[in-house]
Amino acid sequence: MPQIVLFMDDNHDKKLRKLAKDMYGDKKGAISNTAEDAVDLLEREKSRKEAFGRILKMAKNAKNLGIGKFSRAEAYE
Repeated sequence: MPQIVLFMDDNHDKKLRKLAKDMYGDKKGAISNTAEDAVDLLEREKSRKEAFGRILKMAKNAKNLGIGKFSRAEAYE
């Protein structure tokens, strides 16, 4: 497993440690697990925003073409 060194201000350090303790208790790896969860969450959020942008673009194009139906799956291609 790769090792990452992070530098963050005290406020974010306290937030990270509190979240880790709230989610995983005092278990070994709690901070790592919390950081991994955060990366997964950011990745999903990015994907959701990109999909929304594609849906919005398709909706605008469909309006101009008189086409009003498309599937949500098309946005996630």
